Amino acid sequence: MTPFVTRDGQGLARVLAIHCTLAHSGAWKEFTQAIMGSAYVTAFDLPSHGKSVDWTPDHDQHRLSTDWGLSVLSEPMHLVGHSYGGTVAMRIALEAPERVLSLTMFEPVFLAAARKDEPERFKEHELELADYEIMIARGDFEQAARAFNRVWGDGTPWLNYPEVTRSYMADRIHFVPGGAPFLIDDHTGLLDSDALSHLAMPVVLAQGEHTLDVMDAAMAALARRIPIAQRVRIAGAGHMAPMTHPAELAAIVKSQIAACKN
Repeated sequence: MTPFVTRDGQGLARVLAIHCTLAHSGAWKEFTQAIMGSAYVTAFDLPSHGKSVDWTPDHDQHRLSTDWGLSVLSEPMHLVGHSYGGTVAMRIALEAPERVLSLTMFEPVFLAAARKDEPERFKEHELELADYEIMIARGDFEQAARAFNRVWGDGTPWLNYPEVTRSYMADRIHFVPGGAPFLIDDHTGLLDSDALSHLAMPVVLAQGEHTLDVMDAAMAALARRIPIAQRVRIAGAGHMAPMTHPAELAAIVKSQIAACKN
């Protein structure tokens, strides 16, 4: 794990940004540019992503990702996480609240919350991912990545991606089922506790206007458990808003920073 840090600025806030599955820390480039002048950003590659070492199934994947994030959080910082990265940010905030100034989660894929509160909407999502599940079972990782991206991507047709991007996603698609124990099965028992209700830092639950139905269900379930959370929608955006609408997400984080100064 090699984190990158934007140029330090005197008196600027510090933001730790955690990317989504199948991306890498460079996905925050446009966000970093949009927030320049208000904060400087630290990001790191999740296991099996970017320049990081590969995750292997003998390790608890989400635990490992969270531990890496905690190791980067050397002082109080503002957290922003996208998708899988949003769930890591959430877990960091639960485990080290004294080091988290604010928490911004864009569509954190803690789908266990949707599964528990609205099982029918969760089952509909399982049908959406049927082709992906078939291809994963067959070991056809390119077609699995294609099917997964069709549901969770930004709408770009698979063949419109450069070959290097398609290969990158296919080589890492095994990471997706590896996150299921936490993201789908809630193996830590988070939903059976009241831990989320004790988050005390400013929390924003952000989603795109065109989010998936299961994601909307998960966000509503999280909002019920985090009473202080503010829900925000980014107009015109889907699940990949940190890349397609970085300025809008940066504006949300800037508001979080400003609120902590007041």
